[in-house]
Amino acid sequence: MRGILPKARPASSPYSSFLPTHSFPSNVRYTFLVLNACLLLSGALALGIMAYYLLNPLPRRDVILTPDVVGGALACGAAAVAISLLGFFGGQAPLPRQRALAIYCGLTVLLQVAELVLGAILWFRSLDVPRDYYPLWQSWPQPLRAEFQEYGHCCGFYRPDDFSVPSAGCAALFSPGGATSSINGCSNTLYVYVSAYLERCYSAVFGFIAVAFVAMFSSLVIYLSSRDLQRYITTSEKLLQLRVDP
Repeated sequence: MRGILPKARPASSPYSSFLPTHSFPSNVRYTFLVLNACLLLSGALALGIMAYYLLNPLPRRDVILTPDVVGGALACGAAAVAISLLGFFGGQAPLPRQRALAIYCGLTVLLQVAELVLGAILWFRSLDVPRDYYPLWQSWPQPLRAEFQEYGHCCGFYRPDDFSVPSAGCAALFSPGGATSSINGCSNTLYVYVSAYLERCYSAVFGFIAVAFVAMFSSLVIYLSSRDLQRYITTSEKLLQLRVDP
């Protein structure tokens, strides 16, 4: 009797509407697929930006976006792309692929944690730029210090004779008997430059976190909806079986 159940669907049966084993609310599925596409785009954007930075090095930028930050951003971007592909796989058929949706939801949580750690690292680096970057200034090669001095029209770090290097802005310092009272140190210039750069970076990271959160929430909705619909179908089939074969 169980083998002929799919044929036992009389039009007048009150249970016939309980058996659509592949139906699913299209608005829920399409919303998830759109938000998952946003996650894919955010990951691809992160990969593209980091690839551009790697292919176009800039010494001033490289002292801010250190290898650990670039590596973390690349890892998060690649993870977002991979997770979104899993989301497309599960979202195409939510009922039979509930496990994929559950894994997707868990992975997006881990992605948010990783992005939150990356954003926190960038934010903490912006709290005390002069103190944190003073020892770095002392260890930087002369061309890099000269580039910052040219950028900020300054000389040295706190004062002109504080680990300064020859440059156009420091010409008076290195000329015989040159006056240096009108030349400022580069600490304020470095603070403004680094703080603005880090602010843009961690703001972008927290934007990626928001995208991942919305995608996670949407995946949770579609996963729970698929479970409810599966229970609904299972219950209706049992009711129909009791009616056909009491």
